[in-house]
Amino acid sequence: MSFRFTPEARERLLAAATHQRRSQANLLEWLLEDYCRRAGLEKAPRTKLRRESEGVR
Repeated sequence: MSFRFTPEARERLLAAATHQRRSQANLLEWLLEDYCRRAGLEKAPRTKLRRESEGVR
């Protein structure tokens, strides 16, 4: 998966990740989980691809 960011958004992402002592990818995942939790959205069901990436068959 890839994303395009404006230079300003990229700088803000790097600053926020550094402040949180997280990688940029981990910060994006954390932000998404936080948003979903606050919005009352359930976690996505485990797909075959997700199970295999986690080592579960």
